[in-house]
Amino acid sequence: MTLQAIDHVMIGVSDLEGAADTYERLLGLVVTGGGDHPGRGTRNRIIVLDACYLELIAPAAEAPPDHWLHRFLGGGEGLIRLALADDDLTGTVAALRSRGLDVNGPIPGSLRSPDGASRSWRTAFVGAGDFDDWRLPFLIQHDATGAQRRQRLAHPSVPAAHPLGARDVVEAVTAVHDLEVGSAAYSAILGLPRGDVTGDDVLYGPLERMRLPHADLVLAAPLAGDSGPISRSLAARGEGLYNITLSVDDLPGAVANLRGRGVGVRVHEPEGVLVSARLNPDQIHGARIKLVAHSS
Repeated sequence: MTLQAIDHVMIGVSDLEGAADTYERLLGLVVTGGGDHPGRGTRNRIIVLDACYLELIAPAAEAPPDHWLHRFLGGGEGLIRLALADDDLTGTVAALRSRGLDVNGPIPGSLRSPDGASRSWRTAFVGAGDFDDWRLPFLIQHDATGAQRRQRLAHPSVPAAHPLGARDVVEAVTAVHDLEVGSAAYSAILGLPRGDVTGDDVLYGPLERMRLPHADLVLAAPLAGDSGPISRSLAARGEGLYNITLSVDDLPGAVANLRGRGVGVRVHEPEGVLVSARLNPDQIHGARIKLVAHSS
């Protein structure tokens, strides 16, 4: 398999323009690009980062009441799922099928921007479903790579530096009921080596970390009888993407900037050293986002 990195993170919102305003005005993230997904019943706006992007996605006016995104938003706005970049999707799909896995794809997709420009990609989903099962990441291969891909994502604007100093998504945490079952499935499907199981004082449960070349995929499960954040998320939403970690150039500066904009920020400062900062999801359309310092 040829998985390299997180391609993008989907954030489900009810009001697309309102969410775009929130992410620009409150978070200092430049929102560009976007348009309609023909025949898919969704529309989006894009936050282009160094190697990946955040996708604010909302139902289009023509989306039926039983559309997968309406069903997701019935549980509230927030992080939906990850897309992982693949530079040989056809080969990856063949490899997965040779291991006895059901794969839906490759499926062509496209976006039409308001000025009529378009871009395209292909996706693949492990299992018989597609966007209606958001427990696992899906795979994507765009019609462009590198700087051209970033330019096409930002169209009709150009990729711009973010006032927040945001650089990339460097970690994504998925909530699972059973760490062993979930990690075994991720490893088998994505071809990633298993990591060590560790604890977490913030999430109150065991974690297992799997490493891509440019980001970490983390699975988190609750402790038995626990009522911590992971347990609450599983009860409310079920298994799926729990939070993402965004790297920034200047972590103390970003925290000060966000607090100056009125964003609730909870910092983690062991022994007085600022290590990370978690943003109030209620202010940013339900998305759980943690900030860390960018490392080159």
